[in-house]
Amino acid sequence: MMANTKVAISIVTYNSKHIFKVLENLKQEFGQDPQFRFVIFDNNSNDEYKNRLKEYQDFVDITFYHENNGFGFGIIIIYCKLLKNISWYLILTLFWLGKIY
Repeated sequence: MMANTKVAISIVTYNSKHIFKVLENLKQEFGQDPQFRFVIFDNNSNDEYKNRLKEYQDFVDITFYHENNGFGFGIIIIYCKLLKNISWYLILTLFWLGKIY
């Protein structure tokens, strides 16, 4: 994490059909702006999905978990383990993913 990161945008996934278009849009809009940090927690999606998601590791910090423990679990892990000293924390839910793709 870069010291000047101000906003963390977190997404919990499980075989989401919209995530790849969302990531393309976010990458185009924000590029490598160090003020933003994008974080994905994947709840044990299928291997094809995980392999496709790995293509975005240059832009997004991705944690692949070995089982699906739900949205809340993913958010807690992201917050507790990965997002210390961030000024703002945004959670993108399935509802919003569908709106921005």
